[in-house]
Amino acid sequence: MQRNSSAASSGSSHPKRVEKPASKDTTVAAQGKENASGTHSNQVEASRVGLQAPSSILNEGLGVSGEHIADYICAVEFGWGKDWDGHDKGSDGKWLEGLPSGSKLGKLSAGGSPKAKHVLYKLTDGANGTGIDAVWRADPANNGGKKFAIVEAKASKDEDAPKFMRKLNNTRKPGVASKLGVSGLGDPSELIEPIENDPDIADGKKKKTLNSGKASTQAKPASKKSPAKSKQILVQMSIEWIGRNLDKAVKGNALVAQILASNSRHLFYSPLYHSSLSPKEHAEARLKGLDEVDHRNHNAFHYGEMEVKRFVNKRKKSLARKYGALETLKVEA
Repeated sequence: MQRNSSAASSGSSHPKRVEKPASKDTTVAAQGKENASGTHSNQVEASRVGLQAPSSILNEGLGVSGEHIADYICAVEFGWGKDWDGHDKGSDGKWLEGLPSGSKLGKLSAGGSPKAKHVLYKLTDGANGTGIDAVWRADPANNGGKKFAIVEAKASKDEDAPKFMRKLNNTRKPGVASKLGVSGLGDPSELIEPIENDPDIADGKKKKTLNSGKASTQAKPASKKSPAKSKQILVQMSIEWIGRNLDKAVKGNALVAQILASNSRHLFYSPLYHSSLSPKEHAEARLKGLDEVDHRNHNAFHYGEMEVKRFVNKRKKSLARKYGALETLKVEA
């Protein structure tokens, strides 16, 4: 499988298996540092922000674009799918050294069209829908010491980067606590307000819609009335949410138990304003039906376990203030 020359612009320190350009940052790993050291793709120039995006791309197309990018970052940049036989093959692709499993690195969940286990997303496939986007048998060496990775991929049509990202040599990543969906309140596939409206970085902009390829990306306002005791409120990517959805992503009680015992969470965010141009290139390639050689640059903001946990806890605390100390809203230690 041909390796991509661009690393995830997440401030990831995942050890690379091939030599990377000196400008790439390999010092901050899946520990999930919020202020990761500066990378080439995080050094945003004003001329590369506010890109004119293909506005007619459908939400599903944008969603699968994010899932495709996340798949190839995991496979190539993180080295968890070295024996997948090529880029953007979808269901026609093959694992040259055997199917991934609890002991062999690779993708365990489904992709392709029609959906099939172990398949990496092709750019023209349908999006994942609700539930866990991807589960990988990972290398503990660059996965926080854990054997499995739980992956969520999100994308956005937003062309305007947050103000702080418009500064040259910026090293800060967007916050994403507000992007985590909440089940049990309206549409279970909802995505909340965009990163610019996160309380940590709010600048007064009106809310915009985020997309993940899910059936709906905007939920009706939740009632302030406390839910019934039998109703569960689950925060996306929380331990409780993963436990509820994992057996739909992978098959077999033994494998599910292995994953629950040793996993690290990853969130990839691919807004069209990303300075690497990767999300924009993928959106245009899907919209125009371009060849796979036109979208081999896989780059996104990456948030590791510690960041995801912090974002989940932030959402839980906010919901607990409104709905009370529900079992599913306990803060994760």
